[in-house]
Amino acid sequence: LLNPGNNVIYFLTGHGERDIEQAGDASLTRAKGTLETKNYSVKTLNLIAANKIPEDASAIVIAGPLKPVSNDEVKLLKDYLASGGSLIVMQDPTPLTEFGNASDPLAEMLSADWGITLNNDIVIDLNNPQPTTAKAAYYDSTHAITRNMNTLATYFPFTQSLKTTEGMEGVIVNLLVQTMDNSWGEKDFESLTQGGGPPSFDESTESIGPLTLVAAGENTTTTGRV
Repeated sequence: LLNPGNNVIYFLTGHGERDIEQAGDASLTRAKGTLETKNYSVKTLNLIAANKIPEDASAIVIAGPLKPVSNDEVKLLKDYLASGGSLIVMQDPTPLTEFGNASDPLAEMLSADWGITLNNDIVIDLNNPQPTTAKAAYYDSTHAITRNMNTLATYFPFTQSLKTTEGMEGVIVNLLVQTMDNSWGEKDFESLTQGGGPPSFDESTESIGPLTLVAAGENTTTTGRV
């Protein structure tokens, strides 16, 4: 009753994304069930096969692709955002994917159009007993997504940080979740392997905290959101 209308969330498939149908350690079946209890319909979308975005899409979620989203798919997503659509992207650091040295059209679009750049690092957080698990130290209390989260502790295992660009024409970007000062974005992935540690901060190539873990952008002209 509070959310009338046709609310349909599509999870992108075709790139090894997290599964919303089959339960497992890395699946999103609980997220699907929670959305359904809140009056959302949850479906999958293979853009490679469909070659179009359904007209009833309230939002599209890209959850942990193992392989890059193609240029053709990104063009469809870009047009969808330009018409006021909403996109949620959750992308793992490169070592946890099969990207290799392949180009990443989705990351390029997010950087060019929205001023949100994936740093291709893994956050090391010395405030946590498991340094490869980043701990949220700050939430944007003014944003609808995070305004009620200040009493909650959230953790981000093996996550990469984000860099945002101010002054993008027509785009407002909010830094929703950030780490404490005692963290950095590790780019020497070999140091995180069993025989390569321990990792250490390199001020010439790496960024020191606070680091942004989650950002949100809104285009004030199109009302598109990322």
